[in-house]
Amino acid sequence: MLKNIKLTVAYDGTNYHGFQEQRGTGLITIQEVLESTLSRLARKRIQVIGAGRTDAGVHAQGRW
Repeated sequence: MLKNIKLTVAYDGTNYHGFQEQRGTGLITIQEVLESTLSRLARKRIQVIGAGRTDAGVHAQGRW
């Protein structure tokens, strides 16, 4: 069964290369860290779809 769950996140983007996954580049992104961590917790593959994105080194406050 497919479930959609909304998360509002805040993060310090200093050590990341933006939000969106950048396949094949070896650059770590917020999306990749979220997917990896949530997948490990859920013990199945979790796909994150961002409604907003940030560039490398940018922070997000998680306000709505």
